[in-house]
Amino acid sequence: GLVYPALQVLIAKWAPPAEKGRFVAGLMGNTLATCVTWPLVGWVITKWGWNWGFHVITVQLVVFCVVFYFVCADSPEDHKFISEEEVAFIKEAQGATVTKKKDQLLHHYSILLF
Repeated sequence: GLVYPALQVLIAKWAPPAEKGRFVAGLMGNTLATCVTWPLVGWVITKWGWNWGFHVITVQLVVFCVVFYFVCADSPEDHKFISEEEVAFIKEAQGATVTKKKDQLLHHYSILLF
């Protein structure tokens, strides 16, 4: 739920236009994770009790967060493990992509006006 907006930004900054479909398919693998996690949690609950189900989810989340923190970067230029050739390839492929910063200020009164 909350991760999807961040994933959209990662896709925009990292994926060359010709490979965006594959990139999105890889990032949306959380559906598969759900299909694996809940049967595992069900087995853990029947084996050790309901409170251990929460521990399984917590351990998975902590492992994911640690891996994500060390592996993911805001942009290809900021990544520690990517080569200059890969950065150049991504930037060249995205060359025709137009990026425009939007105004971050939301005028709350405009929401009330029709």
